[in-house]
Amino acid sequence: MKRLLYFTFFVILASALISCVPAPPTDNTGMLKPGDKIGDMTVEQGSPNSPYPEILEYCKLQPFETEPAVFTIECTVPPVPGLALVIGWGATEAMLTSNWDAMTWEMYIDDYQVDLDKFDWVESDYPFLGPDVKARDWYINLIDPSLGKHTFRYSWSSETPIDDGMDVYQPGTYEQVYNFTVAKP
Repeated sequence: MKRLLYFTFFVILASALISCVPAPPTDNTGMLKPGDKIGDMTVEQGSPNSPYPEILEYCKLQPFETEPAVFTIECTVPPVPGLALVIGWGATEAMLTSNWDAMTWEMYIDDYQVDLDKFDWVESDYPFLGPDVKARDWYINLIDPSLGKHTFRYSWSSETPIDDGMDVYQPGTYEQVYNFTVAKP
């Protein structure tokens, strides 16, 4: 009888602990794609006209240096219905495609890797950087960000120097880490 009681307690405890773990991505790659959930948060395709604020409205951007480095930003985000996570690259029009082809990108939300191949990127003009500067950006929305601590991390790497027409970036990995807390109002 005691064994049955202990076994029942163990099963209930294990079930309770498992229910507290965020749901993993639902495809077989183990990476997040549009529509996947992390707990109650949903990852979806965004756009330049997203109704949600960009994370940069709350977290100060660290511009990339021309040497590989990791930049970590700590910030607080108010409760919002959605948060736009935007990553990408800008270069002179003549250099953009060769830069893009030489770069490898990764993105993570709360340590879950995002399958960037499943999200569309958008090419647009960046006239504030110059008359012939264009950018390619992924717009990814995080819907219903839950209260508490989260991490948004992305990196790009290249085995060759990247000349964007304004600066030359040395080979290596460049990474931005945003440790953000969605705080109570």
